[in-house]
Amino acid sequence: MFVKDRARSGIIVLPCGAGKTLIGIMAVCQMKCRSLIMCINNLTVKQWYKQIEAFTNVDMKRVHKFISDNKDEIVPNLNEPCIVISTYTMISKKDELRSQYSRNYVDAIGSVEWGLLVLDEVQVAPAEVFKRAFLNKTRSHCKLGLTATLIREDNKIEDLQFYIGPKLYEESWIELTKQGYLAKVQCVEIRVKMSNIFLNE
Repeated sequence: MFVKDRARSGIIVLPCGAGKTLIGIMAVCQMKCRSLIMCINNLTVKQWYKQIEAFTNVDMKRVHKFISDNKDEIVPNLNEPCIVISTYTMISKKDELRSQYSRNYVDAIGSVEWGLLVLDEVQVAPAEVFKRAFLNKTRSHCKLGLTATLIREDNKIEDLQFYIGPKLYEESWIELTKQGYLAKVQCVEIRVKMSNIFLNE
C-alpha cells in the first residue's frame, strides 16, 4: 500500500484470521490522518473499536462509533483529527428514513475530506444500496479495501477496480498455514444415513 512513504488506494485480500483488521489499523496509524472505517454490521464496528483500543495508543475520545444503537445525540467535531467507525447501511440510508441526529452526523461525514477510507468486507461495496455510502456520501484521499473473499455472484467485483483501486496484495490460507501464521486445518467428511422422515419430505 505504501510506496516511498506515499499511500495508494487498493484492495488487500487475506483469509479469515490473518489479521485484516490489524492491517487496516496499521494503515490508519501510518497515515496519521482523519480516517473513516465502514463495516458490514454493528458487531464488526464494535470489534474494530476494541482492536483500536487494544493495539494503539490513540486517544479513544477521538474514536467515534456511528451505529444504529448509538444513544449519543451530540455529533462529534469531525474537523478535528479523528477516527469514525460506521456501517455501509448507516451512511447509505436515505435521508427521509433517518433521525435528525443521524442526518446531522451524515452531513458532518460528508462535509470533510477523509485522509483514509477503509472498506471492510469490500466485496459488499459494489451493491447498489451500499456504493452510495462511499461514492456519494464521502470524499477521501485514499481508499483501502479489505476482504477474505473477493467474489460476487453478479460480476460487480470488477467495479472495485474503478471504485477503490487494484488488488495490492493477496495471500492464500495454504501459504499462511505453511509459514505458521494460521493454524493447520483438517477437513473431515462424515457420511450418515438419511432417515426415512427426511427422505419422504
